[in-house]
Amino acid sequence: MRVLRQRDWSKPVKPVAREVRSALPGDDRYPPLLFVGRPAEFFAEHWLDRCAERGWSAYTVTPRAGRLVGVREHCHDVVQVAASLPRQAVLVGHGPGARWAAAALTRYPARAAVLIDPPARLPDEDVVGPAQVLLVGAAGRALTKAGEHYKVTPTLLSDPRRLTDPSWLYPLEGLLDWLEQTIKPR
Repeated sequence: MRVLRQRDWSKPVKPVAREVRSALPGDDRYPPLLFVGRPAEFFAEHWLDRCAERGWSAYTVTPRAGRLVGVREHCHDVVQVAASLPRQAVLVGHGPGARWAAAALTRYPARAAVLIDPPARLPDEDVVGPAQVLLVGAAGRALTKAGEHYKVTPTLLSDPRRLTDPSWLYPLEGLLDWLEQTIKPR
């Protein structure tokens, strides 16, 4: 594990205002979920409320805008928001957010992570903490490489194009089922 990242120390990521939305259950039994990779309204429209109905505190952060924004900046935002949550969070990265969540796992000891359609190129650094990882997506080289990287068997979806439809609850129900089997409520 790298203790000091010279670039982070000598040239820190510039702070920005972040849009964070949430849906909170009446009974907070599970660690919070942090959805990343799409504008906050994408997840807030349907997914956050469904998480709260099943007992999960759910948060999402809108990615920062700008032409010079890269994985480093998005990873920084994910880690900052996750660290501000009341308990050790579960990171859920969707689309480009899968890459940002994977990068955040090298800096933040997440309770678990779900990477939906992960990229073929993942961070070279080790995951910090004991996070269990669920990989979800369409069969292909990227998912196979991600499975080898995290040493897990990916869960295949028949039609990953529907992941861009925020009203499509099938993958959400599947990931919540996995999390409820993996993480014990308090």
